[in-house]
Amino acid sequence: MPADPTLPPGPTAPAAVQSPLLARDPAGALLRARARYGPVFTLDLALVGRVVVAATPDAVALVVPGDPERTHAGEARRGVLPQASAASMFGADGAKHHEVRGRAAPAFAPEAVEAQRAAMRERAAAHVDAWPVGRPFALLPRLRTLTEDLFVRHVLGVQDEGRARRLVRAVGAALRTPGNPPLTPPDRRQAPPLGPLLHLEVRRRLRPIRQLLGEELAARRAGDAPGAADGPPPAGGGILAHVAATGMDADAALDELLVVMAAAQEPPAIALSSILDRLGREPDLAAAVRDAGPDAPLFSATIAETLRLRPPAMASLRRLQEPLTLGGFDLPAGTNVMVPFVLLHRDPDVFTDPDRFDPDRFLDAPAPPSFLPFGGGVRRCPAEPLAGVEFGAVVPTVLDRLRLHPLSLRPERLVQRATVLVPQRSGLVLAERRGA
Repeated sequence: MPADPTLPPGPTAPAAVQSPLLARDPAGALLRARARYGPVFTLDLALVGRVVVAATPDAVALVVPGDPERTHAGEARRGVLPQASAASMFGADGAKHHEVRGRAAPAFAPEAVEAQRAAMRERAAAHVDAWPVGRPFALLPRLRTLTEDLFVRHVLGVQDEGRARRLVRAVGAALRTPGNPPLTPPDRRQAPPLGPLLHLEVRRRLRPIRQLLGEELAARRAGDAPGAADGPPPAGGGILAHVAATGMDADAALDELLVVMAAAQEPPAIALSSILDRLGREPDLAAAVRDAGPDAPLFSATIAETLRLRPPAMASLRRLQEPLTLGGFDLPAGTNVMVPFVLLHRDPDVFTDPDRFDPDRFLDAPAPPSFLPFGGGVRRCPAEPLAGVEFGAVVPTVLDRLRLHPLSLRPERLVQRATVLVPQRSGLVLAERRGA
């Protein structure tokens, strides 16, 4: 496609070339483009179209605090992931997003998830004790199963043992793919016959999850589920309890829950993979973190520095609803804007020696406004408190039981997997029992 004179300059290769280059090395591709074109440039991506990448202070203002009237995050996300329902927290905008987010908020409240920390640590121990010892394995798939288990039991609030196990397996089966496909499945209206066929496959994979969630929702509304109570649920009573207390149609409720379940599994599992990989490479730091405990500043600083260099999400997306100037470029309404965490977190004007891993930078000073591993503003990840509790439950559990030895000489390159960034080989490690 010819260059669009209304957009900033950028790489001139066709979308079929730009997309795989970005997918195989997102950090490298974005850093090279910034070095050549500056902090604002345009990419042309397959199935998405032209996207303006902006890593400037005024672009950060799109995210924090953000203006949902001037920019739409849900609309931009649906352009990347067409399967996301416009009625879900991921794909909604405006009043609908506020409504959907409000239903999930009590289950993600800091006091609600903190109350689950001991139970989460006990559950994490059961998983970690089953990890293989003395032979290589990939961290990421194990952590996906663990984080989904924690979410199903302690955030959704599924207390029936059999249903909880089946639901965790069903989510794993739905999201499992060979390798790391860089593109999300095309919508049923895109790229025929691939789009329609993949749409059918996605629906097939989601069917068991919808059935299990539907059963749980019906049992709660009938008062038959373990822990179900009459009347409105208390704060932190689990997302299902809050959804069941509404008069929502079951299909609409399931549309909301499906995206939340996928989002609850992938980003925290990726983050935990990167954190444990880093601690496996630095035994002295691992010992200090283990001795300090999850409430110590060193623990939080180590988490923050890991997420600075290896954010699970590549960027925050916005679709402009009116013309806007970013980095000196006048962008028309309808422009898709990517605010890339990969570039913001490696800005040498903000982070001294930005490629160096140094937790002390988060001990010596507060995090700058451009540090956005959980996004910001009204679209800030509502599960950030949950992620913090999961980090505090899982990381000490692993450090207490295992010594991890990453198999690559340096941290695995991040690659694009649909809308997130994952280690190229899913975090290959060798584990040994402590005291063995």
